[in-house]
Amino acid sequence: MVRSLARSNDIFFYKLAEKLGTARLSETAKAFGAGSPLGIDVGGEAAGLVPGPAWKKKTLNEQWYLGDDYHYGIGQGYLLATPLQVNSWAEVVANGGTLYQPQLLKNQKSKIKSQKLLSEKNFLLVRQGMIESCSKGGVAYPLFELRVENGELRVDGKNILPVASGSANMRQVTVACKTGTAQHGGEETLPHAWITLFAPAYKPEVVVTVLVESSGQGSTVAAPIAKKVLEAWFQEKK
Repeated sequence: MVRSLARSNDIFFYKLAEKLGTARLSETAKAFGAGSPLGIDVGGEAAGLVPGPAWKKKTLNEQWYLGDDYHYGIGQGYLLATPLQVNSWAEVVANGGTLYQPQLLKNQKSKIKSQKLLSEKNFLLVRQGMIESCSKGGVAYPLFELRVENGELRVDGKNILPVASGSANMRQVTVACKTGTAQHGGEETLPHAWITLFAPAYKPEVVVTVLVESSGQGSTVAAPIAKKVLEAWFQEKK
């Protein structure tokens, strides 16, 4: 699981989706808030779509095939998700299993939508896979050894690491991330580039999700944008 997340290995998740089956995939997706608005305090929020055999028969008058499960297992096919939903899923991993209702106003009290969505074992596996995705050997190479110039960041050897060479004010921030390259349209259409991440990995302060439509791969297009967001966040942090 850890290595498959780090390397974005589609085959692993094809077989995992086949083993779990459509019903269990959909049940879990809905528990995480897929297929319905999260309730952010702004109008026009899209619900996304959690597909299945009944939906496909009613909408397209077609049978659900094993290949649909394969696509479902990697977050493609008929599944639709908003950047806000993807951001919320990353937040669930970041905090260990709680889904919150998103909000724009900081002075509002946080509202919990669901709790205990992850066992400790699964939380640790997914987080480690996301950490390795942003580390050497992973796929999100723009975020390898993320360095910022801010001597105010306290080195703890886990979230914030010292940098041996360069300025004494340089720090390395441990990041947990997952890239996405969502195919759509025809053969000549560039995929949507995604990345979602949180940092510092073991004591998260910020969750960032970037979607760049019809632009290319998540690692090459979305990851550099997310890197700039993290650099701005941690360079200004006191």
